[in-house]
Amino acid sequence: MKNIIKKLTIFTILISLSLVVLACLKKPAANTNQPINANQPGNVNKNVSIIYDDIEDGLYLYLFDSLREEYPWLHNLGVKKGKIFWRREEGPRMALYNAEVLSGSVVDVDRISDLSSFFEKNGFISNKENTGEELLYGDFYTYRIAFMKGDLRCVVYWTNNESYVNIGFAEYSDADEKIYQEFKSLFSNGNVYWSVDKYDDNFAIGNYSPASGGGSNWYAKKVDNKWQIFLNTQEDPYCSILKKNNVPDTFYIGECWQDDGRTKFFYSS
Repeated sequence: MKNIIKKLTIFTILISLSLVVLACLKKPAANTNQPINANQPGNVNKNVSIIYDDIEDGLYLYLFDSLREEYPWLHNLGVKKGKIFWRREEGPRMALYNAEVLSGSVVDVDRISDLSSFFEKNGFISNKENTGEELLYGDFYTYRIAFMKGDLRCVVYWTNNESYVNIGFAEYSDADEKIYQEFKSLFSNGNVYWSVDKYDDNFAIGNYSPASGGGSNWYAKKVDNKWQIFLNTQEDPYCSILKKNNVPDTFYIGECWQDDGRTKFFYSS
């Protein structure tokens, strides 16, 4: 009799353990990939990668959250990766890549200038070289206010003909300084925006545009240890021009126009 009771007890325990295991297996796992609604006050898209983690832990996200908390009319702005343009001294504006940009529509663009007090309270210094207005066309202007804090740069820019604002942050890195020193001689006009998209010891490709809009891609090569632009174009380059300037197909990877101007082929040097 005792053996029967013992066996029943063991059987009951095994059944209970089985039910517990099954319940655990059926329990849905927590959704760690649940997207965060960037339009909710105080929240930003946490999936946005922060390139410069060594500045401060989560600095960009902290700034974006703080801006939205202090200025509720910024709640509809979302975070995206992009670039900002920064002027050194009185020269042209160079693109700083790996920027995090808070952008979107606001109800009243006239309130954007109020953001200056936020940056002052957070230890930023106003930068006059990147603050001001520029005529686009007709009566339309681009407005900018800019700030610095150590290596961190911030540019807030908007136009008077639409309710769209961009608040961009980027670190001015050693790589940016190298590009600036390497290519600044090509762009002496202070009203030009320029970027270097790709370069090596002998060739470079980038983009530039005047403040009034438009622009084109530029292609340069090094001659006697100095950079010279050999092509400006808004379209893909002609294969013959690339070959004439000895551009290797390991550098320019893409399509180019044949001389007839109607057909394209993948470039081969």
